[in-house]
Amino acid sequence: MAEFPGRAIQRAELIDACFTENTPLETTVNTHVHNLRRKLNDAGACVDLVPVRGIGYRLDKKQG
Repeated sequence: MAEFPGRAIQRAELIDACFTENTPLETTVNTHVHNLRRKLNDAGACVDLVPVRGIGYRLDKKQG
């Protein structure tokens, strides 16, 4: 995501890149995304992890 900010990354791409051994439960992916959003916010990052309906997620610059 960091290499291509603004590009929507499919959930399947994230799963393939992060979980090579077996397919995780839906809740596992949701938990990791939630934790990543929290860590980005806590670190004061100037980016947001934005859901893209029907596709996956996109890394965007924060508004404001």
